[in-house]
Amino acid sequence: MNKKRIFRNTAIIVLSTLSVALAIVILVLGIFGNKILSNNKNVTVYVENQEVLAGDSIKIPIYIDKNNGLWMGIVEFNYNADVLEFVSCTTGDVFDGCEVNDTGNSVVFIVSQNDVKNTRADGVMATLNFNVKKTVEKGEYALDIDGIDTEFCTVEEPEELIKPKITDGVLTVK
Repeated sequence: MNKKRIFRNTAIIVLSTLSVALAIVILVLGIFGNKILSNNKNVTVYVENQEVLAGDSIKIPIYIDKNNGLWMGIVEFNYNADVLEFVSCTTGDVFDGCEVNDTGNSVVFIVSQNDVKNTRADGVMATLNFNVKKTVEKGEYALDIDGIDTEFCTVEEPEELIKPKITDGVLTVK
């Protein structure tokens, strides 16, 4: 087995474990917190428009704004695999940690606090690093945050699951 395959399998196991942990938190909040999924907290997750040339490396920051207090979240970022090649993900300045899994056309990342305490910071949650393929044609391509699979939870009162507002971006290849 090559190192890339071992790393990918390890990443899948780690993300699966974190996904189970998030599912348990969601279940506990749903059963014991008697809170329903909230769509009206004004929390916004967004990506800005970017301009690049074929063959460039690009950093795509994923932002959060109007954060009223979040502990953990899962974000799915979809991209065109004919245009971009995922390289890595770095933790931003809002959450303490970031775990990531690349499926080849989407990056799923889980952000969380080290302590069982909400963060109220706004800013960059994570930065996704990509290479723009050298063979890509000029044009506009979607930078898409999946609104269905992106959600956050709180651990301080009121305990809630929050569906953020989503603002997608556009990648322009010149």
